[in-house]
Amino acid sequence: MNEEDPHYFAHIYLAPEGRMSEERVSRVAVLPYIASGQSPWQWQFLVMKPTAVKSGGTPKFQMAHGKRRVRVQGEWRDLTLEDDVRAFPRKDLEPLFATALREGREEIGLLPENIISVVDMGNYEADTEHVRTVYGPMRVFAVALKSKSNFCKPEEKTKSTAWMVEQEFSMNGRLDHRPVVEDVIRSLDKARSEDKLRHIGFANSDSIRPRQR
Repeated sequence: MNEEDPHYFAHIYLAPEGRMSEERVSRVAVLPYIASGQSPWQWQFLVMKPTAVKSGGTPKFQMAHGKRRVRVQGEWRDLTLEDDVRAFPRKDLEPLFATALREGREEIGLLPENIISVVDMGNYEADTEHVRTVYGPMRVFAVALKSKSNFCKPEEKTKSTAWMVEQEFSMNGRLDHRPVVEDVIRSLDKARSEDKLRHIGFANSDSIRPRQR
């Protein structure tokens, strides 16, 4: 087992079973978080703003995310809109969490050694039929971090990164990512109230627990 397997880290599922299929997933997002202040804690999330968007306009802050890769004739490449994920053998598809780590490193400078635990939030469908049909669902992983400062430099496609609480992201975040972040917060709040986060460790900026293996 290696760091590209989410079970390498303390790990928990918070999604309904119906949202866990990998069958149509071509995009993956990673949302690093930390809890700030004293109880009741406030979740802070690390998001990014791209340098440009294809459709024009001013880019919004968003979750680090991107396309899975597929191995074709021995070479790895990004999945395209013409690709049907279901047409490729599983061994030739990039594992979902490997995509999360790769996109996290490229877009926000995420380092695996800074991760305490992984919360698999399952798949999220787009809010429009066109996007649902063309792209399929996006898998989302929330990751608790040890530090807000232990990162490498993101790639040039990232204009800036920022730590935001829910209210800030609701004002400055990408529209289709806002309901996802809101759902992550609801799920983390519920898991914390039911004491489901204790055994995986969770990040608190005032008192960080070490990761247990």
